[in-house]
Amino acid sequence: MAPADYLLPLAIFLIAALYSAIGQGGASGYLALMAIGDMPTTQMRPTALALNILVSATAAWRFSRAGHFSRQIFWPAIFGGMPMAMIGASIDLPDPAYKSMVALVLLYAAARLLQSTRNVRQAADFIIIPPPLPVALAGGVIGLVSGLTGNGGGIFLSPLMLLAHWSNAKMAAGTAAVFTLVNSIAGLAIVSSRIDKIPDYLGTWLLAAGMGAWLGSELGLKGLSENAARQCLAFALALAALRSIIAILS
Repeated sequence: MAPADYLLPLAIFLIAALYSAIGQGGASGYLALMAIGDMPTTQMRPTALALNILVSATAAWRFSRAGHFSRQIFWPAIFGGMPMAMIGASIDLPDPAYKSMVALVLLYAAARLLQSTRNVRQAADFIIIPPPLPVALAGGVIGLVSGLTGNGGGIFLSPLMLLAHWSNAKMAAGTAAVFTLVNSIAGLAIVSSRIDKIPDYLGTWLLAAGMGAWLGSELGLKGLSENAARQCLAFALALAALRSIIAILS
């Protein structure tokens, strides 16, 4: 076996562990890895979505069981998000301007989250503001972007929940994980008809992602403070922005 055959599963394990700790599926990281490995574009989005489903399902189950899930935010967000995710997944949009916009949004959210860690309270003392009615509209925008880019949308929902003070970090992680799971399933249902070949090592990658998701969700539930969770999310956002920038330049 070539060195890449060992390094890719290890990288997927690490990405799954990092992202699941903050309720994300890690699609941005998987897409970046596959782009570096010159995987055909027809395989990249469905493969990333398959890994995303497994990782977000693990995080969703574990965070939800621990009580970190907001129905008040999830249902209106997914009502707007899922149909728009399916529409986005049916569109191929190789537009540098669009990718630049996504990168800027992610970088802005990362900077705001890092700024918010200066005076943030711990989860027990966090003041939560009830979300406004336009959550469904925000979910629709997030769903469309997630469908276009091949991720579940949690990478956009989590910072919105935190910066708007709709929840603390663990609640945002659990809600975003379920949102990511549902949108990823909807997206895969659309793009699966365009899969020409399943990657040879998909089973190994899924195993690595599943192990990483279990470890990461354990860390997210028991090992991360409010500040640390926000910092990890900001790091994940910056990585996703970097992936968009690389896509523009390549």
